[in-house]
Amino acid sequence: MPQGSLRAVGTSGMLIWRVFVLQFDFSISYLGGVVASYSVGQMIAAPILGFLSQYFSPFNIIQISLVICVIANLLYANIHSFPAPLFWFIFTRFLAGASSGTLVPLLLPSLCTYLIHYEH
Repeated sequence: MPQGSLRAVGTSGMLIWRVFVLQFDFSISYLGGVVASYSVGQMIAAPILGFLSQYFSPFNIIQISLVICVIANLLYANIHSFPAPLFWFIFTRFLAGASSGTLVPLLLPSLCTYLIHYEH
């Protein structure tokens, strides 16, 4: 890997690169797909869960998103025990992105609403 691209990846990216390329023997181009799957998950899930939060309680959507986020990150932490790690790398990052993409847009208005009603 060229030196300039190592600087662009950053510290956490270097750790992911070491595990991904050195331990699992994948090429660096697959790492780009894994990193991009997080953002794709956010992009797909945010409007869907935002729409669902209009019909269901935003707190229920937040709770479900937090549970999915914890499950996805636990699966990601144990990726070495799965038979096809490339699929699970992409799937768990996609799930983590899908669940975290809704937390800030739903949590901030709900928190502001709670604080406004709590003060009165």
